[in-house]
Amino acid sequence: MKKYTIKIDKQIISYYIKKGQNKNAPKIIFIPGLGGDYHGFHPYLKLLSKYELIFIELPGQGGASPPLHKRKHTSKNYATLVKKLAETQKWNNYILLGHSYGTAVALNLASMSPSNINKLILLAPVTQLKGRGSIPFELYFKMFIHLPYIVRSWLCGNRLIIRMSEYVLLTTDDIKLRNRIYHRDIVTWNKISPQAFVELLLDYRKLDFESLANYINCKCLVVYGTLDTLSTNESNKIIIDNLQKPIVEIIGGANHLLQLEQPERVAILIDNFIDY
Repeated sequence: MKKYTIKIDKQIISYYIKKGQNKNAPKIIFIPGLGGDYHGFHPYLKLLSKYELIFIELPGQGGASPPLHKRKHTSKNYATLVKKLAETQKWNNYILLGHSYGTAVALNLASMSPSNINKLILLAPVTQLKGRGSIPFELYFKMFIHLPYIVRSWLCGNRLIIRMSEYVLLTTDDIKLRNRIYHRDIVTWNKISPQAFVELLLDYRKLDFESLANYINCKCLVVYGTLDTLSTNESNKIIIDNLQKPIVEIIGGANHLLQLEQPERVAILIDNFIDY
């Protein structure tokens, strides 16, 4: 896998490319969730090796891309930047995949650039912060926005808080897997921009997922787990009912980080959907 860095509209953005084994297979562009980077999709370097895989590092999220320059961190601004990146690199007819908050970016991008996107994959979309698992995040956010910047910075990198969040987002009893995911997440979560964190959560509250879904005209796969308390049957109806005949897959025993808890199962669903 090779890292690339480019400047678009005075904004530096980084991304990684893993060349596929099958030259005729389409590209898959991965958009991570809040505070994520390519580590959140690491198993797919092998599981989806026949495809060319492109992992976007969203600005201000703790990965390789610095915070946005003179623009607010919103799903629409992220989507605009990724759209320009794809046009610059001449990525056409690709598969677009988003996880968690990344699904908001993916929906925005798919509505902006329908002719370039072949298919859309939404993993554990979060359309409302209303599920049982959202309660600690809501309380944390309400406290966070009123704190001084220096305290926000400390909280963003606090390992105890990150560890606690893993227990909300994960279900697996495999201690080794939990620790592996935790240490991967530490790479980005302790570097996330506090300003980006606040702006993204404020943006999330204003998003109209129903309207975004209505704009999508490509085939779409929606995947979430039965144990996910952030991406639930009720919350996902907002997009499922407004997409054009989406394929919906619900994975038993999976929580919000289903792409890491059950990567083989998710990879099969992705592979079958692309071939569909």
